[in-house]
Amino acid sequence: MKWSELLDKFGDEIIFESKSIYVGEVNVHHIQNGLYQWVRHGKLIQLKRGLYAFNHPYRKEIPSSELVANKLVYPSYISLRYALFFYDLIPEGVFTVTNITTERGQHFTNPFGSFRYHHLSPDYFWGYHLLKQGERKISIAYPEKALLDYFYFIYGPITAERIHEMRFQNLDQLSPERLSDFLRKFNRPKLYRVMQSNQFKKFIR
Repeated sequence: MKWSELLDKFGDEIIFESKSIYVGEVNVHHIQNGLYQWVRHGKLIQLKRGLYAFNHPYRKEIPSSELVANKLVYPSYISLRYALFFYDLIPEGVFTVTNITTERGQHFTNPFGSFRYHHLSPDYFWGYHLLKQGERKISIAYPEKALLDYFYFIYGPITAERIHEMRFQNLDQLSPERLSDFLRKFNRPKLYRVMQSNQFKKFIR
């Protein structure tokens, strides 16, 4: 496959997998070598093995770090500290996109950011939605699930001081109905105790 053919077939794709190029091709090794050379010469960006994006000036759109996060590992959704920052529930910037997946935990770094994935049992893999971001949609936890996910993964006792250190803000955007429903669905004593703290108990019904 020539570069012009790749652009013609996949130029409208913001992110694409190499396996989609192999379909119907006889000489896979030739394509693999082409991908290597195109990355080497700066025409493509390799996000991870088998996943690519076009580089400037060939791309039609710069993928957001949130979209890249969804594409790097499937299934996954954005949650934890990054989602809390995304919803303006905490004031400090978070520069690693934190994700939940049923796959193994792992970490990626590429030109679009740093991405960390935390394994969660399929029993708790819910509470996310597709949020429109321009012409695209990203898979991200609801604010209430991001909050519960965050406390679920904290090790050790969750004291009032630890909660205070997070400097939670804009909590009025939380839905009492959804938070209570998610809390019951999680059914973890640790989370019940956290949600009875002064900052959150007014949202529990």
